Order: sequence, then C-alpha cells, then structure tokens
Amino acid sequence: MPSVTARTDVLPQPTSPEQHRFHFLDALRGIAAILVVWRHAPPAFAHALEFPNSYMAVDFFFCLSGFVIAFSYEQRLRTSLTAGRFAVMRLTRLYPLAVLGTLIGIAEAVLPNLHSTTLFTGKFIREIVLGLMMVPYLTPYHPLALTYVLDGVLWTLFVELVANFLYAAMVRLRIAGSRVIALLAAASFALLVHERHAWGTFDIGSTVDTTHVALTRVGFSFFAGVLVYRLYKHRAPKGLTGSSAGLAALLLTTVFVAWLCAPAALTQPAVAEFATICVLFPLTVYLGARLSLRTRWNRVCAFLGTISYPVYVLHVPFLWFLTLNTSMRLAVSHASITTPVMLAFTLFTVIASWLAAQFYDTPVRRMLTKKFRRPSSSRPALAAVGT
Repeated sequence: MPSVTARTDVLPQPTSPEQHRFHFLDALRGIAAILVVWRHAPPAFAHALEFPNSYMAVDFFFCLSGFVIAFSYEQRLRTSLTAGRFAVMRLTRLYPLAVLGTLIGIAEAVLPNLHSTTLFTGKFIREIVLGLMMVPYLTPYHPLALTYVLDGVLWTLFVELVANFLYAAMVRLRIAGSRVIALLAAASFALLVHERHAWGTFDIGSTVDTTHVALTRVGFSFFAGVLVYRLYKHRAPKGLTGSSAGLAALLLTTVFVAWLCAPAALTQPAVAEFATICVLFPLTVYLGARLSLRTRWNRVCAFLGTISYPVYVLHVPFLWFLTLNTSMRLAVSHASITTPVMLAFTLFTVIASWLAAQFYDTPVRRMLTKKFRRPSSSRPALAAVGT
C-alpha cells in the first residue's frame, strides 16, 4: 500500500468505513445490535420475539472491536499516535451517543416527577454526573449494584474502553507482541472458565460483584480480535469476491443469526458458550474480513453499520419511554398485538438511530475532532501507511 504524509498538527483520523473493506462485518454488527434489542425489549411486549441468547452478541462486539481497533490504529500507535491522542479519538467516537442516551434517561426520570419536590436529590445528581462521564454508578439500593441507571448498556462501553486504553498503552510501550497478547487472552480464558463454573452463565458483568467477569469477557474477546487481525495481516489472504463472496456471506449470516436465536437449551451449556466466544466469533470475524461484496450489497452493509452503535446505545432509553405511558403498557401486553408492536418498535429504533447518527452523532464528532486538533507545530511530518 502506498505511503502518505501525515501532518503531526492534525488529530490522526481512524480508518474510515469507506476505506476499510470490511462491509460485511459492519452488517453483522448491525444485525447483532438488533438482536440485542430483541433481548431487552420483549419483557415489555409480553415476551414476543424474545431471543435470550443474544447476550453473547456483546462478546462478538468485543472481538470485532479488537480486530477493527488493531487494523485502524496499531500501525499509527507504533509511530506517531500517542496513547493520549488515541484516548481522545476513542472518546470522540463513543461519547456523543452515550451522552444522548443518558440525556434521554434523564428526561425519562424527570417527566413523571415534574411536580415532585424531591426530584433533584443528591443521588439523582450523582447519577446524572456519572452517567454523563460514562462512569458506572454505585447505587445505594443494593451494596453490590454497580450499574448505569440512566442507560443500562453503557457498562459494556466502559469495559471496552478499558481494553482499548490498555492495548494502546501496550503498543506504545512496545510490549504488545503476539505472544503477550496471546498470554493475556489465555489468562482471561482461564478466568472465564472459573467464573463460568461459579456463576453458571456468561450473561453477567453489569453489577459491581460481576465487574471482574465483564473485564475477563472483554479481556478474552478483545485480545482474541487483535490476534485475528495479526493472523489476517500475516497471512495476507486473498479475499472472496463476486458470487462466491455472496454465498459465503449468506452462510456466515445464517449460522451467526441462527445460533444467537437458537433455543437456550442448545446454546447456553458451558461447552456451547465457550465454542461461541472462542471459535464461532473469531472465525466469523476472520472469514468476514475476507469478503468483498458487490457494491449494491455494500450500501446495505453500510446502513447496518451506521445504525449499529446508536441502536445499541439508544434502544434501552427508547424502551423506557414506552413504559412511561400507562395506556401503552397495557396495549403492548395484549397478546394479539405484541408481535406487530414489537416489530414497529424495532423499526422506530432503527429509523431514530439512523437519524441520530446522521444529524447528531456525525456533526458532533466532527466538531469535537476539530476542537481537539493539535495546535500547529514545526515538527517534521511523519510517514504513515495509507489504506
């Protein structure tokens, strides 16, 4: 690939979706986000379209994050990109929508209590401040309940950022060799075996007494994703194109969706859970990265990639808005209409997420990127690898 000159006075930009060629992986990310919606929303819809196994989609996100972060940033972290600048870039990417989800959660807490004289208590103020900082809240309701009160899915972003920052620091310190990364993944796997035996499931991590499990989940899957990238880069595989790529994409999507939607009795035994996170997800990322789909399908994949993060971050606040209305709660509990209403809620979430991405997230990230650019410097430019 050709070299391009990178100015040191400009905030380095991640590899853009238009450049990275992993359109199919973007599509899987969007599909996985919708499956997560169908895990959290069904209790409000008389359990219509419920797929409880989709909690494992979080581990897929972690694995995909390791692959994409390594692909987009590793070379620059080895040369011109500092760990601090990397942290700014990651926060710029994740923070705007996380704040939007928290603000919606604040509105949902305030609206039913507008006439309450005890609304803005010290506890609620702490929830707001910590939520806006993307820091989990230690709630007094339970001494071991560490949670995001205003947007319940943000715990996964918190632990993912921990993995991101650790990885960046290791690369900058020149201690992120494949053997070290493999040792970290192996150590996390060993801890996962212990925790799976202790808890009987991987469907944990959002409370303070299971935070260590969340860290081991991200520790294994994220660094497994980094290793998948190293393998992909080392082998320099020839990708599949045309009809072969289409058939492979269809097969991978079918297996991926069918497994996450399969009966719990099939997918939730320990062996099945380990096979999912240790084999299915890394293999899916590796094979998916090799697919080059036709342009018309790339547009669909790009759409799914665009809505994936806002769907994931905003669907719980959207769902809480639904439960604020008593008549709506009664309507969606009526068995004859729960499935259509559930599908309508999913469609609303997708459309609202696309609008949020286009008219809020993208402009705000552009503004933050401009704001946090480095001041002009007389230092010489460095060479970076273009994609």
